[in-house]
Amino acid sequence: MEWRPVNNNPNPMAPTYLPQIRKALDDEDYKLAEQLTQKMQGLFSDAYEPLGDLMIQQTFNGNATDYYCDLNISTATSHTNFSVNDVDYTREQFVSAPDQVIIVRLTASKKGALNFTVSTKSPLYYNNTISDDEIIMKGIAPSHSDPNYVQALEIPVVYNDPNK
Repeated sequence: MEWRPVNNNPNPMAPTYLPQIRKALDDEDYKLAEQLTQKMQGLFSDAYEPLGDLMIQQTFNGNATDYYCDLNISTATSHTNFSVNDVDYTREQFVSAPDQVIIVRLTASKKGALNFTVSTKSPLYYNNTISDDEIIMKGIAPSHSDPNYVQALEIPVVYNDPNK
């Protein structure tokens, strides 16, 4: 997974506010932390593009029971467990930003019980490479993107790639 933020006005002073924000959070002074966070942001700081979405569609004959899910921010993992017609299903996800990867593992307690389709979509120009055990999605982010609340340019999304 490759992406880059679209931010045409980075704030070179942003790192100086981080220790102050952390201290405010430690002191539970959330109003001050919010004010300092706003000083870190540059102009149009919310004009970021996600690479895209991974959709996993499972088909079941029956209703899910014994549903459980958890999210562990420290380990970047999430788990979902549930049962349908005496079959136990597990969904596990792991994310690694340094490795640019999202790993999803689906399991079922009975052989042949997994039935699903996988697809992707993105607002960016992208392509997928598919092999036996992985889907690699690569996209091209625009060089400029106005936030949806600003209509300053005639063309709000600009790509430097002449083929786009």
